[in-house]
Amino acid sequence: HKVSMLCTTPRATLWFSAYVKVFRTLGGTLEAISVLAEILAFQANSIFILLAAGILGAMASAMNDATRACILQHFSKEKNNHDVTLKENNQDSA
Repeated sequence: HKVSMLCTTPRATLWFSAYVKVFRTLGGTLEAISVLAEILAFQANSIFILLAAGILGAMASAMNDATRACILQHFSKEKNNHDVTLKENNQDSA
């Protein structure tokens, strides 16, 4: 999505790494609002609400992924970031 691309610009990435807690919370909140907007779009039969839900979902996904990378990098030892990421992704799929 183009919205996700805007959220992963170098300046936005610096913000995400500086304020991890804030953006992690904001990403989770936007994700919940996106799901609620999808339900409301179905009830109201509105394509515009559905479009807004998709945009919010893309922004939430970009925020969550950027902050997840910062958190995993924090918990990894020297030069084993890929191992920590692999283990985290393996736990998500189980």
